[in-house]
Amino acid sequence: PPHCPLLPTLGTGMPAGTGRSNDYHRDKFLSLSASRRASVLQRYSQVEQFGTRKELLRHTCHACAWVVCLSAEVAATEFGGLSPVGVLTKLIQSRQSGPLPERLQHALEPLRSRVAAVLSDE
Repeated sequence: PPHCPLLPTLGTGMPAGTGRSNDYHRDKFLSLSASRRASVLQRYSQVEQFGTRKELLRHTCHACAWVVCLSAEVAATEFGGLSPVGVLTKLIQSRQSGPLPERLQHALEPLRSRVAAVLSDE
């Protein structure tokens, strides 16, 4: 698979360049069986489980990595009735009020480009 943009670690308290890349999150998702993908998507879609807004937004960054780095076909494929695109949409809609952390702002930048590219192919 092609290399994906780095998932920023800004605002996480971690040194720059540390943490897991978008490639990591994509590869981890792709390594799962269809039933495990369904399980992960189900867990992420249950937004009420996230105890804090910070935790919700961290998981939103992971879902951004899936949608940005997976092929459009896989990102839109439903596993157990849920797709990475659908889960990301639910996470974004549930983000609560307040400013977006710098990390999520940076994670959304390649997502905007990806959406524009997919829409221009239609």
